[in-house]
Amino acid sequence: MKNWKSWCIAMAVNKRRFIKDKVSYSCSMPGVWKAVAHSEGCVVVYHAPKACAHITEEMERNQYFRMLARREFTNPPYTAPLITSNIAKKESIFGGTSLLKKCLDYVVATYSPRYIMVTDSCVAGVIGDDSAAICQEAETEHGIPVLYVDCHGFLDGEYYGGFINAAKLLIDRFMVKKEVPKVNSSANAPYKVTLIGEKDGPGSLAIQQFCTLIEDFGLEIYKSFPGYCSIEDMQKIGESDLTVILGGTQKAYAYLREIADYMTEKLGVPHFASDYPIGWEGTKRWLDDFSVFLQNFKDQSDFKGEPPHPNIDIEAVKANVWRRFEEGLAPFKKTLQEASIVLALGYINPNYDLSWVLEWLHLGQLALNRVVILDNVPEAQQAAYRTMIQRFYPETPVVLETVETVLPKEALIITTQELAEPFLRQLILPCLPPIGMAGLVQMYRKLFMLARRRGERGIVLYGW
Repeated sequence: MKNWKSWCIAMAVNKRRFIKDKVSYSCSMPGVWKAVAHSEGCVVVYHAPKACAHITEEMERNQYFRMLARREFTNPPYTAPLITSNIAKKESIFGGTSLLKKCLDYVVATYSPRYIMVTDSCVAGVIGDDSAAICQEAETEHGIPVLYVDCHGFLDGEYYGGFINAAKLLIDRFMVKKEVPKVNSSANAPYKVTLIGEKDGPGSLAIQQFCTLIEDFGLEIYKSFPGYCSIEDMQKIGESDLTVILGGTQKAYAYLREIADYMTEKLGVPHFASDYPIGWEGTKRWLDDFSVFLQNFKDQSDFKGEPPHPNIDIEAVKANVWRRFEEGLAPFKKTLQEASIVLALGYINPNYDLSWVLEWLHLGQLALNRVVILDNVPEAQQAAYRTMIQRFYPETPVVLETVETVLPKEALIITTQELAEPFLRQLILPCLPPIGMAGLVQMYRKLFMLARRRGERGIVLYGW
């Protein structure tokens, strides 16, 4: 290997400013809207000042542009209009229930909704408006469901609080437990699976990969709840045989499992209690666990006649997943194997596991020339990084950033944190690991795009 200093240009590691918060705060109202954003015939009402709608707008803007960049855009992107009651100074002193009533009357007259979802802001919570009573009154008067989600912005909830409470309310109002007899005539019908969560919608690579894994077992994807369901869809979810959770973080998975548990309690629909697969090792574990779950589900089902599915050939399923991975990697493999790659690791949330990154490089048989641990990484995390690197790349040099550390201009820099030097070609790692093997192929494609970049100017690509 060439001397490290001889193949580097003289530039310091100049990082973008990095802000680290130990506690996060969020508003429950965007979670309520997100739970029904794609539900045909729904209108969401925030009993709130007009400016509160901008919280939701800002939250969705990044996802909207990300969907456009990935060509995962759905038209229309959202179907549920968002209306605010426009609480102002007067209502904050004397109460805003009459304003909410006028708002609901306006929504019915203007949009002819099939149902309305209402939630409160911090202001409504502070002044103590009885929004639930107003919603009940409006439902009786207009003859359509007016569902009140008992959250109050930043006061007593956060994003997932609103999302979960809205989902439970939808289950209570629109779903019924249905007994579908497993008779001989339907013996060949596949199990129907409802996904809990959304992962950027049905057109996203994440959802498509997840659906492909489930369909490898001969199952049928019904719907993604709660965000992408009409009233009719929700009424049929009780016919689902099982649910599968689409999480991503420990926090998201815990909240989404609360929905799945609630659906099991109310509808008797069991759920597969595992988060999405990450990398090849994680995918194999997920497939094994899902295979066992399906076998147990089949054994416990009360069929009249033969069960609809034979024993699962799990090794054939794994082989099929691996074949798709190799086919996806093939167009990028030669270019990436010839590239010089440097991994720059900065501080990340301790709950996030970056071992998938090393496995991703290793599976592609890519040469990792060096790992630079940035100076904002605590000692405990440094040790975890070294253990992770040792497992996949025991011969790769690992250095701590110092004032003399330089990065090679010609290398592909894979980093957790954007570096300010304009001549570097950087791939910023995603905050959440990509789903399964298709997610790894997508990351190879991004790295390939980075490798094809020519000229003196650098570039920054984002892995999400």
